[in-house]
Amino acid sequence: MKKIFTILALTCSMLGTKANNILVTNAQISGQNTTNNTALIGFGVSWENSWRTSTNESNYDGAWIFVKFRKNGTTDWRHATINVSGNTPASGAAITVSVT
Repeated sequence: MKKIFTILALTCSMLGTKANNILVTNAQISGQNTTNNTALIGFGVSWENSWRTSTNESNYDGAWIFVKFRKNGTTDWRHATINVSGNTPASGAAITVSVT
Protein backbone atom coordinates (compact mmCIF):
# COMPACT_ATOMS: atom_id res chain seq x y z
CA MET A 1 0.00 0.00 0.00
CA LYS A 2 2.86 2.40 0.83
CA LYS A 3 4.38 1.80 -2.62
CA ILE A 4 1.07 2.59 -4.36
CA PHE A 5 0.67 5.80 -2.32
CA THR A 6 4.23 6.91 -3.23
CA ILE A 7 3.61 6.32 -6.94
CA LEU A 8 0.26 8.12 -6.74
CA ALA A 9 1.83 11.06 -4.87
CA LEU A 10 4.64 11.37 -7.45
CA THR A 11 2.15 11.20 -10.31
CA CYS A 12 -0.05 13.90 -8.77
CA SER A 13 2.92 16.19 -8.14
CA MET A 14 4.07 15.83 -11.76
CA LEU A 15 0.60 16.72 -13.05
CA GLY A 16 0.93 20.19 -11.54
CA THR A 17 4.27 20.88 -13.27
CA LYS A 18 3.20 20.43 -16.89
CA ALA A 19 3.89 23.37 -19.12
CA ASN A 20 0.83 24.19 -21.20
CA ASN A 21 -0.88 26.66 -23.52
CA ILE A 22 2.03 27.26 -25.87
CA LEU A 23 1.49 30.44 -27.85
CA VAL A 24 3.22 31.72 -30.99
CA THR A 25 2.71 35.45 -31.51
CA ASN A 26 3.76 38.23 -33.88
CA ALA A 27 4.74 35.92 -36.75
CA GLN A 28 6.23 37.88 -39.63
CA ILE A 29 8.23 37.30 -42.81
CA SER A 30 10.59 39.90 -44.26
CA GLY A 31 13.79 40.22 -46.24
CA GLN A 32 12.92 37.58 -48.82
CA ASN A 33 15.86 36.86 -51.14
CA THR A 34 14.78 34.74 -54.13
CA THR A 35 18.37 34.42 -55.39
CA ASN A 36 19.61 32.81 -52.16
CA ASN A 37 16.23 31.23 -51.34
CA THR A 38 16.16 32.85 -47.90
CA ALA A 39 13.79 34.96 -45.84
CA LEU A 40 13.83 36.39 -42.36
CA ILE A 41 11.13 35.19 -40.00
CA GLY A 42 10.30 36.49 -36.57
CA PHE A 43 7.92 35.34 -33.86
CA GLY A 44 7.49 35.15 -30.12
CA VAL A 45 6.95 31.93 -28.17
CA SER A 46 5.55 31.66 -24.65
CA TRP A 47 3.75 29.16 -22.47
CA GLU A 48 2.29 28.82 -19.02
CA ASN A 49 3.88 26.94 -16.12
CA SER A 50 7.40 27.01 -17.51
CA TRP A 51 9.87 25.42 -15.11
CA ARG A 52 13.58 24.99 -14.43
CA THR A 53 15.42 23.19 -11.63
CA SER A 54 18.59 24.49 -10.03
CA THR A 55 19.87 21.09 -8.85
CA ASN A 56 22.79 19.20 -10.37
CA GLU A 57 20.56 17.94 -13.18
CA SER A 58 19.60 21.46 -14.34
CA ASN A 59 16.38 20.19 -15.90
CA TYR A 60 14.02 22.56 -17.69
CA ASP A 61 11.15 22.50 -20.12
CA GLY A 62 11.29 23.68 -23.69
CA ALA A 63 9.48 23.81 -26.99
CA TRP A 64 10.40 22.32 -30.34
CA ILE A 65 9.95 24.93 -33.05
CA PHE A 66 9.98 24.09 -36.74
CA VAL A 67 9.13 26.08 -39.83
CA LYS A 68 7.63 24.70 -43.01
CA PHE A 69 7.09 26.40 -46.34
CA ARG A 70 5.76 25.73 -49.81
CA LYS A 71 6.22 27.50 -53.09
CA ASN A 72 3.22 29.29 -54.59
CA GLY A 73 1.21 26.99 -56.82
CA THR A 74 2.49 23.78 -55.20
CA THR A 75 1.18 21.46 -52.52
CA ASP A 76 4.58 20.13 -51.37
CA TRP A 77 5.44 21.43 -47.86
CA ARG A 78 9.15 21.47 -46.95
CA HIS A 79 11.10 22.06 -43.75
CA ALA A 80 13.03 25.31 -43.56
CA THR A 81 16.57 25.50 -42.25
CA ILE A 82 16.73 27.74 -39.20
CA ASN A 83 19.71 29.97 -38.43
CA VAL A 84 19.47 31.83 -35.11
CA SER A 85 22.69 33.83 -35.31
CA GLY A 86 22.24 37.43 -34.27
CA ASN A 87 19.14 36.70 -32.15
CA THR A 88 18.94 37.20 -28.41
CA PRO A 89 16.63 35.00 -26.33
CA ALA A 90 14.61 36.44 -23.48
CA SER A 91 16.19 36.59 -20.04
CA GLY A 92 16.51 33.09 -18.60
CA ALA A 93 15.89 31.45 -21.99
CA ALA A 94 18.19 29.75 -24.51
CA ILE A 95 17.94 28.92 -28.20
CA THR A 96 19.47 25.66 -29.38
CA VAL A 97 19.26 24.47 -32.97
CA SER A 98 19.05 20.70 -33.43
CA VAL A 99 20.79 19.31 -36.50
CA THR A 100 19.09 16.29 -38.01
